[in-house]
Amino acid sequence: MAIEIDWSLRLADVLVVLATAVSPFIAVQASEKLRASASARDAREKVFHTLMSTRGARMTPDHVAALNRIDLVFPAQKFSDVSDAWNLYMRHLSIGQPEAERAGDAHFEKGGRLFMSLLKAMAMALNTPFSETTLQHNAYYPIGYIHNEQQSYLLRDAALQVLKGEQAIAIKPTENKPHSS
Repeated sequence: MAIEIDWSLRLADVLVVLATAVSPFIAVQASEKLRASASARDAREKVFHTLMSTRGARMTPDHVAALNRIDLVFPAQKFSDVSDAWNLYMRHLSIGQPEAERAGDAHFEKGGRLFMSLLKAMAMALNTPFSETTLQHNAYYPIGYIHNEQQSYLLRDAALQVLKGEQAIAIKPTENKPHSS
């Protein structure tokens, strides 16, 4: 009696072989897609965290750099609310401040509102909602920083006036007192 071996392949056998051969490639692709997605979210969170931490000091290089990364990490096709809020705020920043003090105050207030709208849109896109109060009022910026910035501005302005010849340096004569040794 001879044993007969069935060498024919069934569809189920072919599918098992294909699944075994292809599954590592699919797993690698899925892993890469998840990694890229996590990396993109981390970049969005970094921009948001930087803007939140510098919202009391909007002239700092970190704040400006984060603003300039918004288009990169919040593409308009996927994050239209963020893109719209950023474009409105950027247009407002590009206008420049009016000369009149009252108009300047209104300009500053509008800029603050537009910036808060941008932060809110970003928070919603990241599923980390913040209240308006938190966004507007929970930023700590020491009065000493403000004082230092004002002094730096006044010193730079005075130096520029001297360098442009608009202001002279006052020289005050003093008595020569002998040094005691």
